Amino acid sequence: LVGPARTSVAPARTTSVTSGWDAVAEFLAASEAMGRVGAALTDGAAGRPEGRKAELRVALHDAMARLQRLARVVGVDLQEAR
Repeated sequence: LVGPARTSVAPARTTSVTSGWDAVAEFLAASEAMGRVGAALTDGAAGRPEGRKAELRVALHDAMARLQRLARVVGVDLQEAR
């Protein structure tokens, strides 16, 4: 069922909740991409190298992009010195 969009009476709270859920979504997407990295590595270790490099490249690219988005959502500067 689709109904009218609800509007919040507390926009500041909604923003922080949305950011929290955005962070969870980015974390889950990064985890899924890392799972694909693991699958590509496992295929290579099991002697099934066909297409592994291309799959690995795409999965690593996706994982890195999602981790960068996660850092941005939670306000972590990855360029900052440790």
